[in-house]
Amino acid sequence: MTRLPFFIFFIHIFFVQTTSAQKDSLSFYYNTFGIPKYQINKKPVDSKEFKYHLAKNDPALRKFNAGKNLNLTSTIMQGAGGFLLGYNLADIMINKNKNYTAGAIGLGLIVVSIPLSNYGLKKSNQALSMYHSEEFMVKNTPSTSLITSVAETWKDACLIVRIPVFASKIKYLKSILSDSKTSQASKSVIQKQLDKTLDDNKKYFELIQSSFRKEFFAKDVLFLPDSLFKSFIAGEKTGFINKKGELDSSLQCDAQYSFFIITGKDSDQLLFVDRDLNPAGFPFPYKKNTFLPAFKKLLDRKKYIQKQISHFNQKLLLIGN
Repeated sequence: MTRLPFFIFFIHIFFVQTTSAQKDSLSFYYNTFGIPKYQINKKPVDSKEFKYHLAKNDPALRKFNAGKNLNLTSTIMQGAGGFLLGYNLADIMINKNKNYTAGAIGLGLIVVSIPLSNYGLKKSNQALSMYHSEEFMVKNTPSTSLITSVAETWKDACLIVRIPVFASKIKYLKSILSDSKTSQASKSVIQKQLDKTLDDNKKYFELIQSSFRKEFFAKDVLFLPDSLFKSFIAGEKTGFINKKGELDSSLQCDAQYSFFIITGKDSDQLLFVDRDLNPAGFPFPYKKNTFLPAFKKLLDRKKYIQKQISHFNQKLLLIGN
């Protein structure tokens, strides 16, 4: 009988630990104005906290964001359609104008937006079902030993940002300038192209360097010209770009493993990859999914780049924590 209290206490501790290990319940809904509201265990939270939990299953997060973007597109289409329809009706009633084109376009936008909204909501709900699925959780959750191994690899690794420098173009332009057969008029044009390329390189590096200085503190970063990437992978002591934008041989990576941040579709899209330039896999990020990236880059290029860097920083800080 004296052992009974200890047995009950053990069962109580086991039950508490088991219960606390259960996955949080995530849910969301759209209010009357089409604004998404998020909940964790039926308690209201902001979008950042919601996505922080959902990010534990990266495919579920990507699917949720895709659904949310579809719903946002639908909301914009409904707003534009409603405006056109209202404008056309007012024009007909006030100005007695019998042109129905704007109203027809507005009505069409509203009609098309409805199935788009339903599809977006369906994708987001599928993402939450994916998150809550025990089968998915087991399949996509790495073992403790693997997590520890990844954390140790990341802790000891170098993080290198590969900077595009257009070395082949610069070499070609310089070869034309040094050619005695090149006319003076052609040299003047080529010199302007060369100066512009070098100036663009300088401005881009300053933008990337300042953005990392402001938004990234998960690990020290090294900057490598893309023209030296193959040499670095081959084991050569290439050096890295210093704060002045100059190649500095005193800067070296002595770690056995390296991760890279490289450019994607253009010089402003950033991707996190391994030394083979493949996605590093869970729990590392790959890229920041951005809705209407071309528009956001055109609107504010610096902010577009900084948000990607901040995204990498947030994801990488979670590794090993």
